[in-house]
Formats: sequence, structure tokens, C-alpha cells
Amino acid sequence: MVFAEDREISGYDDSQNSNIAFRECWNRYTGFWRLLDELRRFEPDIVHVQHEFSLFYKIEQTNRKFLEACRQIAAPLVITYHTIPIPAHRYWTPPENRVQKILLDRGLRSNNQRALPALLRREIAAFVYEPAVRHFFEDSNGIFARKIVHNKAMQSIAATRYGLSNVVVINHGVTTYTPLDMMMCRRKLGIPEDSIVITSFGFVSESKGLLELIEVIRDFEESEVLPVRFYHVGGLHGTGIGKSYMEQCLRKVETMDSIKLTGYIPEEELPVYYSASDMFILNYSPGTGASASGCVANLIGTKRPLLTTLGTNRTDEIDHNHNCVKVPYNDKQALLSALRNLILDVRLRSKIVERANEYAKENSWDKIARKHEELYREVIRKTTSSSRSAFTGFGSSLQTYKDFTLSIPGHQKQQRPPLTSYLKRAENKPQPNGIRNVDFIYVISLDKKRFSRTARQLSQYSILPYRFEAVEGFALAQEIIDQLGTPTFCEEMSRKQLGIIVSHLSVLQDAYESGYETIWVMEDDVEVIQNPRVLSGLIDELDGFVRDWDLLYTDIESKDRRGKLVPRFAITPRPNFPRQRLAYYSRRKRLSSNFTEIGMRYGSYSMIIRRSGIKKILNHFEKYRIYLPYDLDLYLVPELKQISCTHEVVSHMSKGLLAKRAAK
Repeated sequence: MVFAEDREISGYDDSQNSNIAFRECWNRYTGFWRLLDELRRFEPDIVHVQHEFSLFYKIEQTNRKFLEACRQIAAPLVITYHTIPIPAHRYWTPPENRVQKILLDRGLRSNNQRALPALLRREIAAFVYEPAVRHFFEDSNGIFARKIVHNKAMQSIAATRYGLSNVVVINHGVTTYTPLDMMMCRRKLGIPEDSIVITSFGFVSESKGLLELIEVIRDFEESEVLPVRFYHVGGLHGTGIGKSYMEQCLRKVETMDSIKLTGYIPEEELPVYYSASDMFILNYSPGTGASASGCVANLIGTKRPLLTTLGTNRTDEIDHNHNCVKVPYNDKQALLSALRNLILDVRLRSKIVERANEYAKENSWDKIARKHEELYREVIRKTTSSSRSAFTGFGSSLQTYKDFTLSIPGHQKQQRPPLTSYLKRAENKPQPNGIRNVDFIYVISLDKKRFSRTARQLSQYSILPYRFEAVEGFALAQEIIDQLGTPTFCEEMSRKQLGIIVSHLSVLQDAYESGYETIWVMEDDVEVIQNPRVLSGLIDELDGFVRDWDLLYTDIESKDRRGKLVPRFAITPRPNFPRQRLAYYSRRKRLSSNFTEIGMRYGSYSMIIRRSGIKKILNHFEKYRIYLPYDLDLYLVPELKQISCTHEVVSHMSKGLLAKRAAK
């Protein structure tokens, strides 16, 4: 089980598509109390913290709250430091030069330190943040039974410069690849087959030295007879760091056809770029911390030579002229010379690749996993204060969604009644009340006054909806709630939200049993923007080119309390459901001037649903039960084809407008 930070804070990455069960249950700004609740429920044998100083060392309050939370965890703790800040303060002194003093003073006061020169930023970091780093290490040293780092340079700094004990080296895991056919990959990417293809990888930021590398590639290209192609594979970090730098790079290459910045590439597509390349370059610049490069770990097992930089504290785990070639950072001529040498010297290239492959095998993920397992066993064996059961292996703390669900006590063997057993029946229904192309119109409402307000709006167009009395979530018995969940619910779930979901599912069940082909479901906080009878014609039009649509929203997007559109570009994970990638759900495809096909959105307040969609939604909730609020879960319904109108017919009444109407 992985306990992760809320994604709207940390940014989005490939781990959201992992098969490992994870819970978003903490936040660097609001604290760790939800994490502690989850750990008490889960009762782990050991807790392994993954820590990155570059994300948190500037937020002292977060570090303090984090350590306070760690002290409350009963299980033994292990931490992996992915970065060890290099202590500069012991030899750093304020500059003597008057101009430098003025720059430093302005820099310390600046609200935009990223606009300052890199050297000045490092001086500011040393002056301002290093005391906080030392305090963190001093306070945390006794909390963690083992501190894992990824190379000996990191271990040396941690032990000798910060005084940390029990620091062990476990290298970053490496994925080994069997190369694909080079020419096939080049054709797929549109690269001339006789090209020299050089590739770099990673999030775009100043630390990658991409601007300097572009200059080197341009000079290299001018000296070569064969065509040269350079790709940088990678986009911005989910947090947006590096945006201005990426814009500089894009401006620099906009007239260079041979150089391409690809942006984000899904992990499963990376082997095509690996196999199309002749060699890789990682032009790291010196940083304020020692770390192991994740890009190196990905590239070292691809059977291609790697050229990188010396003295940057980023690649100390690999060796110059052994499993890679290194040149001094910012030495353009040395980089050009090494580049030409690797292209021309077949024997050197073969030697580098062979030894890199040996490194990859020695540090394959299965071997790294076993090293972690051995360390976990050792820590648990030596922790006499823990009353936990014996550790059952690496897999027990990193289960798949399916394994986690089935391992909950009582959940595996106990057959739960069908979800339909807990749905509410529609009572006193009138004769079908639909408009053309819609068999029946439901309005889900708990408040009769709000229903009356909605009904008055619709009655102007001779539309008489049926009021389905909503399920009161606060009145649900606990034994029923226990049967509705997965068995647990997400953090956002409230009794009110649970009542809304059960109400929607009850309406769908009634519609299905009634044999309706098309229904219109609304909540009681809608606003009629134009004559709803235009929906009949819109359905005719939609049927003309999308016969298999399932759900049609009667407006563009959900709105906030001020009436501003709020598109959805974030996925909310389920612990028992295999998700697609974010790009799959966030897709938007314009079908015509009236319709857009979408993957997800907020809001379930006005939807026209076909029988096919009703069946898909009911089957989804029967199989996976309830975990998320209704609108946050609809995007996960397999093969549910959702369409939004490109203009508003019936939409959501913002809370501000709703309050004004209620006051009249």
C-alpha cells in the first residue's frame, strides 16, 4: 500500500496509473492527520518513507509536522533520501564585492528567485535553507531505523557532514530492455534511417543543461556529413517547475528542424525512442544536492552508450570510461569531442554498452526489491518495541488493488447482497412525462421548495418532471452503509454525498426496470437557460453521427459559485479499479458545432442517459461498489461514451445565484 500526497498539490505523474494500491491521504499544507488514520486502520509491519528534499526543504512547518506524525507511528520506520543537500554553509561567507552584496540582498527579498542567476540562487539557498536542513537531520536521526541513499557519495555526505547514523546504500533500480528494431522505430518516429540520432531525457529544467546542449548539437551537426537528429524526451514536471526555461528552449529551436522537444511521452512509448537512438546525453549542471539520476537508471539498461557530465552530484553511481563517458560540465569542446569519439569509436561504444548492461543486471528491480526486503526483515527483527505480527514479505506492503481488496478481513469469503437490495423504489409515478426522444424525466430532490422552483422553470415549456424524493444520507443505517462501500469510502465522501449516489442509482434502476430507452435526470439546483425542447432536435442530430452514445450533458461544463466554468483535468483513484492514463480521461474531441465528446467532467445535475449507459453505470457500481462521489466516479465506468453540449440548455445554478433565489 502506498500513502500519497493529494495529487492537486503534488502534481500528476505515471504513478497514478500504477497497479499498486495507494491512498491520497496527506497534504504538505494541511498536515498528516489523515495519513495517521489510514496507518492505524492498515496496521503495517513497517513504514518506508520516500523523501525528496528539493520538494520540501523550504517548508519548515511541513517538515516539523511530518516528524511529529512519524513519532506517532507505532511501526518501525525506514526512509529513502532521494537527495542529500550538500552543506555549503560551513565554508560559505557573504560576498565581499559591493555589487554582489546588493544582488544578494535583493535576491533574499525577491518574490521570484527563479529569475535570478543560478550561482546567486545557490548562495541564497546555502544562506537561508541550510540551517533548516541541519535541524531536520538532527531531529529525525533517531526516528528512522535505517536511512537509504542511492550511492556512496550521498552516504558519505549524510554520515560525515550531517552526522546521520545507520545510512545504507541501495542503488536505484534499473529496468532492462531488449532493443526493438532500430530502423522500424525510426520510421515510426519519422526519422531518416541514415541519421545520427542523439537523445536526452527528463523533466525540462535548468539542471538538465538543455540550452547549452542545443548549442553543442548545432555545432556537431555542422561538422557531420550524415544528417543529425536530436530529441529531448520529456515535458514539464506536474508542479509546473521549469515552464519559463522550457519556453526559452522552444524559442531557441523553433527554426531548427533537426532538434525536437517532444513534451511528455508515456512510459510504454519510451522504448521506441531508446531503440531509435544511437546514444544518449544527460548534460546535468552542478546542483545543491547529491542524488542519483532516475534517467540514468532508465537509460543504463537500454544497450545504448551514455554521455554525461562530471562533478554534478547527479551520476556518482556510474563510472567514467567504464559504464558511461563523462566530461566536465559547461566544457563545450570536451562534450563535442566525446560525442564524436563515441560515434566513431565502435570498440569504445561496445565496451561502454557491455559494462552498462552488467550494471543494469546487477541492479535490476527484482534484485533491488530483494535488498529492500532483507533490510525490512532486519529492522523488524531488531525492533523489540513493535507488537506487530511477523513480516510476511515485500509483497505484503505493496499489494495490487485486487489483492488489497481481497485481504480485508471478512471481505474475501462473505458474499454481499446485490447493490439493488439497498436502492429506493420510485413511488406514485405518473404516466410517461417525457419530451420527444426522451421517455421519462426525473428530478432528484430532497427539498420540496427547491423542486418547486425547478418545476416552475420547466412548466413554462409544458414540461412536467417527476420528483424522485432523494435518499437522506444522514438517515441511512450503518449496516446499510457498510454494504454500499468498497468496503471503505474516499476521504471526500460524506453521508450527504452517499445519499446523492444512492438516489441516482435508484433512478437508473427504476428506469431500467421500466424499460425506458432514454431518460433525463436532473438534480433540483438546475437553471433552465433556453427552451429544453431543443434537446429533442439535438438528440436527432447526435444520433446521426454517434449512434452508440450513452450520456449527454445539457451544458458545457460544471460551474463554481460565481458561475465560472470549471473543467476537470484530474483523476481521482479507486483502490480496486484498474485505470487508464490521465490523457485517456481528459480527452476532448469536438464532434460538431453542438457537441464535444469528453472523458470526464464535474457535475451530474442534468444528464440525458440512454439505456446502454444506464446498464453500464449500474453494472459498474454493482461490481465495484461505491467509493467516490457520483460525478467523480462516472469517468471510470468502462466504455461509457459521454457527450457535452457546446452551449447551455439546462445547467447548474451557482450557489451564489441559488442563495439569492432562495432569499426572494
